[in-house]
Amino acid sequence: MRRIRNAIVLIGLVGAAGWFAYSHLLSEEAKKGMKDAAQEAKSGYQRISEIVSDAQGSYVKEDLPNRRQTEAQWAKLGY
Repeated sequence: MRRIRNAIVLIGLVGAAGWFAYSHLLSEEAKKGMKDAAQEAKSGYQRISEIVSDAQGSYVKEDLPNRRQTEAQWAKLGY
């Protein structure tokens, strides 16, 4: 129980320090740069998510001769 409390307190302190640094120590230009970086990370994540969701359910046509050769190699190895 003590470890959980300490972790929660630590997370709270780090969050408060981050908020204070963001709101009081950064210039407007630095704040804009951080917002732009966060937006780019978000859009990159969304693009990757769309690519992955589009790829699900697609069928990749196998090359039959290559498959037979691979199966023969596995059989030779004893699998």
